[in-house]
Amino acid sequence: MPLSAKDLEAKIDALYETAKQLQMERDELNEKARRFRERRDQLNDQVRELLGKANECRAERDKLNAEIQADKQKRDEAANAARVTRAKMREMGLDLKKMPRIPPEEEIREEIERLEWEIQTRVHSVQAERKLVDRAEKLRKELKESRALRERLREVGDRRIEADALRISSNKLHSKIISLSEESQLHHRKMIELLEQAKPQREEADANHRQMMELIGQADQKHAELTAVRQEIYKLSEKERSLDRKKEERRSLSSEKKLRKRAEEALEKLKAGQKVELEELMLLREFNLM
Repeated sequence: MPLSAKDLEAKIDALYETAKQLQMERDELNEKARRFRERRDQLNDQVRELLGKANECRAERDKLNAEIQADKQKRDEAANAARVTRAKMREMGLDLKKMPRIPPEEEIREEIERLEWEIQTRVHSVQAERKLVDRAEKLRKELKESRALRERLREVGDRRIEADALRISSNKLHSKIISLSEESQLHHRKMIELLEQAKPQREEADANHRQMMELIGQADQKHAELTAVRQEIYKLSEKERSLDRKKEERRSLSSEKKLRKRAEEALEKLKAGQKVELEELMLLREFNLM
C-alpha cells in the first residue's frame, strides 16, 4: 500500500537521523586515520632530505608529464579538427551554392507586426483571418530558422579558424613532446634512486600507513552506507514531490476545462457571425474546433 504524505515525511525524518549517525561514525574513523597519518609523516621526517629531493623530482616529472599530455591532446585535436573542418567546409560549400537568399530578420519581424496589427484592428471573414494568422505563424517559423542558419554559419567559420591554427602548431608540438619526454625520464630515474636510498627508514612509516588505510576502508564503508541512505531519502522525497505534482495536475485540469468552455463560446460567436478576438481564434485552434 502506498505511503501517505504524512508517513513519507516521518520515514524521511527517520532516515535523516540515520544519515546523521553514519556521518558522525565516518568522521570519527577519518579522524583516527588522520592521527596515524600524522605519525607516519613524523617518521618520514627522518628521511626528509632524501624524500624532499625525491618529491622535487616527482613534482618536476609530473609537471612535465602533465604538459606532455596537454600537448598530445592539442596535437591530436588539431589533426582531427582539421579533417573534420575540411569535410564540413566541403559540405558547406555545396550548401552555399544552392542556398536561397535569407531575408533580414528586421524585414520578417516588420511583416509579422503588420499582420498582427491587421488582424487586431480590421474585421475579416473567418477564412481571411485564418489565412492571416497562418501567414504570421509561418513567418515566425522562418525567423527562427533564419537565426539558426546564421548561427550555424558562424559556428562553422569559427571552427575552421580554430582548426587551421591548431594544424599549424601540430608539428611544433610533436617536437616539444619528444624533448619533454626525455627530460621527464631523467627526473623519474633520479626520483627512484632517492626513494631506494630512503627505503629502510620507510618501513616503520609504512606500518602506520597500513593502519591508516584500514581505518580509511572502514570510513569508506560508512560513507557507502551513508550514500545509500541519502539515495533512499532522495527517492522518498521524489515520491513526496510526485504527490504534490498530482495535486497540481488536478488544479490544472480544472483550468483546462475553463479554457475549453471559452473556446466553445467563441465557436458559437463564429457561427452567429460575430467578431472574435485573436486569443479566441488561438483557443479554437488549440482545441481543434475549427
